[in-house]
Amino acid sequence: MMRAIHHVDLWVSDVDTAAEEWAWLFGELEWEADDQHRSWCHPDGTYAFLEHSAD
Repeated sequence: MMRAIHHVDLWVSDVDTAAEEWAWLFGELEWEADDQHRSWCHPDGTYAFLEHSAD
């Protein structure tokens, strides 16, 4: 199977707040969260990360 996207970086100013705000969506889409709920992995291997950025 070929994936169209390998990963997505979501740049946010407050990682803790963003993790709470994004968790429900990834959960509904059946993505698995890591232990800190700062990244999620789809069953096909695609993953998303929350990254901190002051901008």
